[in-house]
Amino acid sequence: MPGAHRTLLAGALAGALLLLTGCTGDTPPPPLPSTPTVSASGPPSIFLQKSVRIGTKNNQPGTSTQNKEHVWSGFDVLVGRSVVRNLGRSSADAAFSDVISGEREAKLTTDAEDLVVATYSITPERTEKVFFAGPYAKTSQGFMVRADETWLGSLDALRGRTVCSWGGTTSDTELRFQATVKGYTVASATDAQACLTELREKRVDAVSTDQLILYGLARNDPGLKVVPEVKIGVPNFYGIGIKKERIEDCLRIRDYLKDYVLSSAWIQDFTAELPNAGPPDEYLPKPTDFDEQSCRELPHQSPVSPSPSASPSASASASASPSPSPSADPEPTAAATP
Repeated sequence: MPGAHRTLLAGALAGALLLLTGCTGDTPPPPLPSTPTVSASGPPSIFLQKSVRIGTKNNQPGTSTQNKEHVWSGFDVLVGRSVVRNLGRSSADAAFSDVISGEREAKLTTDAEDLVVATYSITPERTEKVFFAGPYAKTSQGFMVRADETWLGSLDALRGRTVCSWGGTTSDTELRFQATVKGYTVASATDAQACLTELREKRVDAVSTDQLILYGLARNDPGLKVVPEVKIGVPNFYGIGIKKERIEDCLRIRDYLKDYVLSSAWIQDFTAELPNAGPPDEYLPKPTDFDEQSCRELPHQSPVSPSPSASPSASASASASPSPSPSADPEPTAAATP
């Protein structure tokens, strides 16, 4: 990020953080620009349902996890609750359930979930199957090693080593793509926690996935560390997945996220769950990213517009968004079930 831009953004972030000191836990959510309605061009809004079903990960501390008391936490969880709360419901109406990486598109296309907020990278291949609203964060792919080791100083140091990843992810695809050239071996695991077990027990030398995920996993594990300067591939942009038919809801979520990621609420949510990830501005998408990557029928096409036959109030709610509010209403004490 250019120095001048970083300085301006850092100043904006500092000002936003000062605003947080004035936030109270009982601040009511802002009023909606309009009430979600049944659209003539598609199914009823998900925000008219009794609950909004959200697929997320249950074993990635920092981004999303579920504890033994069935309480959900993590940055993705806060993002999901913020969307639901600011688009017509309360946080308690966000019904989270576990989704694995390789099943995210299927959960949406089969109506098993209304939204997927699960470190879900926007890619051309996925855009052919589902809509994305966002991005709400960006991250590079990196590496985690055991905390007492110093061997990983560059990608060249991976030669002859074994790196763990799990399927259904952009990071696994990128890691395998470069394996032959860089001379390392990729070991497959079922998920993030399985890779961590392999690393702790010294059956692999490193774990690779998005740095945001790695920082969350390392936060409460002093035996592991992220190597911040060693990266691979291009940055990933996290979006909220939604079924193709739900264009009005996709546009409403997109417009809300535009305001949210540049607000004090985003900073509060990010730093609460990922305090060890470094400066928040490193993970902020650009304002132009939202229109470029949201609600596209096919990759590289212009964003889809709501059908002219849609009801006026539904179209209005797609083009307007409320101001973001921080985690205002009390969070559920246990996981909601769809």
